[in-house]
Amino acid sequence: MNNEKEMLNFERDIEVTPVQWLWYPYIPLGKITIMQGNSGEGKTMLALNIAAALSHGEGLPGDTAPREPIDIIYNTAEDGLSDTIKPRLLAAGADCNRIHTINERVNTITMTDDRIELNVMDIGAKLLILDPIQAYLGSNVDMNKANEVRPIFARLGRIAENNNCAIVLIGHKGKNQTYSDINALLGSMDQVAAARSVLTVMQHPKDKSQSIIAHTKSSLAPKGRSLAFHINGEGKIEWGDFEEIETAQESISKLDKAKDFLHEFLSEGEKPQTAVMNSADSLGIAKRTLDKAKAELGIKSFKKQNQWLWKIEDCKNVKIL
Repeated sequence: MNNEKEMLNFERDIEVTPVQWLWYPYIPLGKITIMQGNSGEGKTMLALNIAAALSHGEGLPGDTAPREPIDIIYNTAEDGLSDTIKPRLLAAGADCNRIHTINERVNTITMTDDRIELNVMDIGAKLLILDPIQAYLGSNVDMNKANEVRPIFARLGRIAENNNCAIVLIGHKGKNQTYSDINALLGSMDQVAAARSVLTVMQHPKDKSQSIIAHTKSSLAPKGRSLAFHINGEGKIEWGDFEEIETAQESISKLDKAKDFLHEFLSEGEKPQTAVMNSADSLGIAKRTLDKAKAELGIKSFKKQNQWLWKIEDCKNVKIL
């Protein structure tokens, strides 16, 4: 007989517990993290190097908290275990006694396979990596249908929570997507909604010899700064610097803010350019963003009595609040 309560009271039955981290603030324990990117931009190499470091209890950039070596499960549907994955793990310096894979030689697994939780529990794994998401949803699941994807991710989330295990799902992005678009992952957005953290791996926008991890979603902590890395000739990651790289979404949000400001500030007529720029600066709107908003709104600048003025001339281009 199931003695589980039908209803839980937040005062009596729900205890407040702190979020625990495998790598703060990028990978929380007990939650789902998605690592997305285009093919060939370093997702798998990054995941394997993270696994290698954690197999020894080594710290990761920006997270100096002391840690113990952990056991890890890594399953891939794209690369050979003996000729690709193990050589890469060895090159990354992994303790391979700590890294395991669920045997798929006879029966492949899906995210609903009981073997996932049984093996996580059996070895006490604190990290499970499935590469890629699309291969482990199951052949009968339409990745574009929310009603089919949602229960699978809910089940996976419970496995993560019940075992305090970080689950990292590696995903491919759709075509013609910007690196920082949180909606870029192939399939239903319910995948991203279920993840508490989303990391985007992409080529460094200024240095093609490096890659970048951009933290494009973080539900449990402030977003981490973008982090540069380079994969050396031996297949081991060399970490670079933390960098401030504005995502496409952040850029759009700032542009909308600038447009709203200009529309309101100029709604009653022309204003001195200095007044416009000083007010924008006080709101944290950068000049570059302000200039772009000005152009998109059709705002004209002209000189009158020795001062420059701004005025909205084409009202049909103005965003109505």
